[in-house]
Amino acid sequence: MDYYGVPVGSGIDLKFILAGIILGAVIAAIVNFVLNRRKTLPIGAEGFYGGAAKGCGEPACLHSSAESASLVSIFMEKGSSTLPDFQEFIQILSKMACLQKDLMSPSNIVDATRKLSFSTLHDREPVADTAARCFNKTIPQRDLEITLDTWNQRGSFLLKRMCISANLNNSELQNVEGLFKTAWTQCRDIARSQCIAGTPTIVGERQPRQPDAFSPESIADLGKYSEAPWG
Repeated sequence: MDYYGVPVGSGIDLKFILAGIILGAVIAAIVNFVLNRRKTLPIGAEGFYGGAAKGCGEPACLHSSAESASLVSIFMEKGSSTLPDFQEFIQILSKMACLQKDLMSPSNIVDATRKLSFSTLHDREPVADTAARCFNKTIPQRDLEITLDTWNQRGSFLLKRMCISANLNNSELQNVEGLFKTAWTQCRDIARSQCIAGTPTIVGERQPRQPDAFSPESIADLGKYSEAPWG
């Protein structure tokens, strides 16, 4: 027996044995290198989900509203991108554009609005909940109008403050106000058409709408209540 345990005179060439050992060591080294390198590489998101749902750029769902994109571009050129008012204004634009994108999607799935943050400064409920209630036709018109009006009022307030900070002239002021009004009006019209009309459904089952104020016909001709003259 030699050093490798092969019987002497068996006809097996030691060079083939040594070559096999060296080849195995090289393969093991390569495998070890690949596995260790994978542990150090950053893990990124796969697929096209983020891009397909929200698009790229600011605000989110930028491609759904040309007016919102123009507003962002104007104030970024004016150097307003670091202002807190600008950051909140972008959130409002994103919510309007992404709600519009979800409502116009044929899939009826809460997708673009799903990860948008909630802000007590301009939200009455998470925008994803608004989209879901629109799909189910369970959102009262009053709740929808309050949500939309809050975005409009807060957005207009922030817009005026940013115009002052950016020193916009009268023509520029009228331009940005018109762009925001157009973006908001488009979102409002789509929301009204998609959220109110239709039969409410929850888990596929038809449901009655939430109760609204009701006055019987017997009191329709009565005047408004007033204090008695002797009161």
